[in-house]
Amino acid sequence: MARSVAARVNDQVADWIQEKADSRATTKGRIVEEILRDAYQGRSESGSSGDAEKSLPQGVYVPDSDKHDYAVKYIGYNGDTRRKYYKTRRGAVKKAGRVKEEEQLSLSNV
Repeated sequence: MARSVAARVNDQVADWIQEKADSRATTKGRIVEEILRDAYQGRSESGSSGDAEKSLPQGVYVPDSDKHDYAVKYIGYNGDTRRKYYKTRRGAVKKAGRVKEEEQLSLSNV
């Protein structure tokens, strides 16, 4: 069951949330929900409330981008380096898991 949470933030944070919402064509509430969910998942996966970036799986990183918050770097089928960008940590982690499975499958077929 979901519950509502209210928070007061300074003007800079409010402006940043509004910019994110505008760039993604979504609501401020949705942006705050994503931020809190990602922070909670990072805390629960690492076992502490440390920086969520430290607990990212291999291949997942935070790009220098206003549009995307996460990216996955991997080797494509023809050996070239590829990157796939995501707005959420969850999407990037899922892709990294699929890449790892594909690598294991290709190694077992050798």
